[in-house]
Amino acid sequence: MLERFGYRCREANPCTPRCAPIERNQSPRGADAAMTPEAENVTLEDLRRRLTDIDRQLIALVAERKAVSEEVARVKRATGKPTRDYGREREVILGARAAAAERGVSPALAEELLRLLIRSSLTTQEQASVIARGTGSGRRALVIGGAGKMGSWFVSFLASQGFTVEVADPAAAPEGVARVADWRSTDLKHDYILLATPLGITDAILR
Repeated sequence: MLERFGYRCREANPCTPRCAPIERNQSPRGADAAMTPEAENVTLEDLRRRLTDIDRQLIALVAERKAVSEEVARVKRATGKPTRDYGREREVILGARAAAAERGVSPALAEELLRLLIRSSLTTQEQASVIARGTGSGRRALVIGGAGKMGSWFVSFLASQGFTVEVADPAAAPEGVARVADWRSTDLKHDYILLATPLGITDAILR
């Protein structure tokens, strides 16, 4: 009966001094009484689908941020400003930490996430600036070992600069790039020749 007045007795006799106030977040009928029918019906798969939707939204926001970073690079080039602004980076990180704390999220996690995004943004801006400066102007470049990971990067970079790129690699070449299996079959009259081969092979080529 005393439960109506906010007390719960620990023993059968309600008149003993062992009665204690019920905590505000407690229910005299047990924790299960606070669960709504909707909460009881939520399954693990439902929750995972929600997480997947959130992840997709995050990726969409990252893509949007990347597009804005490209615009930032364009404005910086037009105004002669450097790619990196340490003051702005500090401002962004401190703002992220404060926003995280307000929402019960670890400020350290927020800072780590923002540092990753800032690095990605700087890379995007630098790549956009390099492409805009394009210095290849139709000159020729040969990438020996251009089918590998590093070689493919060189091929992509040089092509973005306006070079006419050729690959010498017995394996393959990136799509749309001229290839020969053996570098010795080329005329070697290229403006640039880059080696993207294992050290042992590089030494043999240089000799």
